[in-house]
Amino acid sequence: MGQHLSKEEAYKIIHELRKEQDDRSRAVGPMAALGYRQLLLLGLVFCSFLFYVPLLSSNLTGLTIGRFIGFIGLQLILWQVILGSRQIVRLVTPNLLWANKLHRLMGTYGFLIIALHPLLMVSTYGLALVWPPSFASTFDIGVRIGVLAFSVLSVIWLTSAILRGRALSWRWWKRLHLLAYIIYPLLFIHLTVTGSSLTRYPWLSAWLFTINTVFLVIILLRIAGWAGLTKQRYKVVATTPVAKDVTRFLLQPLKKGITPRPGQFAYFQGWRFGEAHPFTVSHHDEASGEISFSIKAVGPYSKKLQSLQPGDTVFIDGPYGVFTKEIGESDRPVVAIVGGIGITPFIRHLEAKRIDYLFWGVSSQDDIAYKETVQKSGAKTSIVLSEQSKPTANYLAGRVDMKLLKAELGTSLSDYDFYLCGPPPMMASLYQQLTDGGVSENAIHQEKFSL
Repeated sequence: MGQHLSKEEAYKIIHELRKEQDDRSRAVGPMAALGYRQLLLLGLVFCSFLFYVPLLSSNLTGLTIGRFIGFIGLQLILWQVILGSRQIVRLVTPNLLWANKLHRLMGTYGFLIIALHPLLMVSTYGLALVWPPSFASTFDIGVRIGVLAFSVLSVIWLTSAILRGRALSWRWWKRLHLLAYIIYPLLFIHLTVTGSSLTRYPWLSAWLFTINTVFLVIILLRIAGWAGLTKQRYKVVATTPVAKDVTRFLLQPLKKGITPRPGQFAYFQGWRFGEAHPFTVSHHDEASGEISFSIKAVGPYSKKLQSLQPGDTVFIDGPYGVFTKEIGESDRPVVAIVGGIGITPFIRHLEAKRIDYLFWGVSSQDDIAYKETVQKSGAKTSIVLSEQSKPTANYLAGRVDMKLLKAELGTSLSDYDFYLCGPPPMMASLYQQLTDGGVSENAIHQEKFSL
């Protein structure tokens, strides 16, 4: 007869196994965590740049290297357009966070590569190439188009890599970011008008025709998505207040609907030719296909959604995200640390009784949504009210911090899996506190809808 293990002993054994797994993951590197489709995409990115290697002649000069970098820049811009298209990215992975990281990485450092092109051209032709401006020949016009393209690209890079989140709001960043779609055609015109590579390398014309076709297809897809044509159509069945400024939108598919896993999100577009923003799918009825979004009215778009009425048609794009995927796969105790309406990714997990501990920070009792679901979940729950000065029988006062976590979980926090969802400052602070407290980065999960 086997020896019976206590829950604490079982968790200790699981912790040791998980530690070995984490060590193996670190040994093989981050690439091991990628799926084969993601690796295929990275391979395509790399191979696409190899097409331009023949442009480098044996006699390397500033001119030949500059032309090579110019075409590499065109390819980089195309990949930015591709990675910025959710319709394309979802064919590869639902992990939009990973795709956004790749998009931002290529955008940040790709610009520095592209910036070498004008520097090398000026070193070859002299400053007269760019100043004073000349339109005397086709070549001069091509140069001016290139200057315009690089100027627009510089504005996008500055607002995305430097100013976004600091001196620039998301809405203005989004508007300026849309200028990226004029850079590709400007660069294409610049490269074809100012260079002789197309006549020297016939294969280059065929390749440029191919990538131009890809660019046009993506533009058409973006326009179709904006019109709601490539998204799933839903009818608003009911709108129900569930907490202060929080409304649950119950949606019924008009034809085919989405099938989100617990914790996934989708883009909610309230009107044709309108904005679409990401929100967690808080509920999903497999039988009827109905889904729900529980949205707090905190910004212009979410406040505008409150005007939707039963019978209105909305457009849904998704699902995306892998945030809580491991909850159903791990035997370790699950700790959800939530701020405000960040409870929504965990609603379905709470209903399935998969959450062991819940730490929930809200401003007041009026901000507690789905309280009955939480109470029935069986999770050991600590609700912390930031506007309350003293603890009561049902609620704590202050904020969720390491002192509270250790008081409820014990000092060995490395035995748990942590899931964070809430305001970015809260998640950043707790992430740092957990890692400083000895918790492995692999045991801390969080989702950010945009980067």
